[in-house]
Order: sequence, then structure tokens, then C-alpha cells
Amino acid sequence: MQFVYIHIAVFAVWMLFIEKKPWPTLTLAVSLEAIFLSTFVMIGQNRQAAFQQAKADHDFTEQDDVDAGRQLAARGDAQLQGDAAQARVDATR
Repeated sequence: MQFVYIHIAVFAVWMLFIEKKPWPTLTLAVSLEAIFLSTFVMIGQNRQAAFQQAKADHDFTEQDDVDAGRQLAARGDAQLQGDAAQARVDATR
């Protein structure tokens, strides 16, 4: 919020003491400032989007690894159950 207060003070001083109406230089300065600020906002948004995409890719890969581990564990459990059943059949013979 300090940024806003500083600009209000600077613009008020400029309009009251430095330049008379219709403030052509002030208009130019404010327009240039808006161009630079909008550029910085877009750069920040692009960086944030890239960070979010990288995080989503990492989460997706990690979830794939977890799912693959669960599938392997399920196969291993099924094989163990099959081996145990075979052992019971062999024991009854």
C-alpha cells in the first residue's frame, strides 16, 4: 500500500506545483509506468504458471509411481495367495 501512497503524493505535487493543466508530461509518465507495471505483472504470471505446471507434472509422475507400486504389491499378494493355496493342496496329498 506504500506504493500507492507514494504515487498519490508525487502526482499531487506534480499537478499542483510542477506542471500546469492539462499535464501532458504527467500523462506520459503515468502511461509509461502503466506499460512497465503491466509487463512485470505478465512476467510474474508466466513464472507462476510455469511453477504450477512443473508442480503438476511432478505430482502426476509421483502418483504414477505410487499407482505402479500398488499394482506390483497387488500382483505380489495374489501370487503369494496362489502359492499358499498350492502349498495347501500339496499338503493334503
